Amino acid sequence: MTYKINTENSGLDTDQQASRMADLAIERGYDVAFTAESGDVQGYDDNGECITCPIPNQEWMQLVEIAAALTPTTCG
Repeated sequence: MTYKINTENSGLDTDQQASRMADLAIERGYDVAFTAESGDVQGYDDNGECITCPIPNQEWMQLVEIAAALTPTTCG
């Protein structure tokens, strides 16, 4: 089951950053996806168990750090 990443569970400031984090995790082989939904977005697997994050804590923090380095582009 796919683990969903949003700004709330990642701690990132923007949807763009959370989306980039999800893309990076997918590139590393994790079954995750970005969602713009807010709140608890995980849901449950076929056995009724809450879907847990497949990314180890240390790697999660690394992905957050990389994604947080993205600065929103602004039109001047």
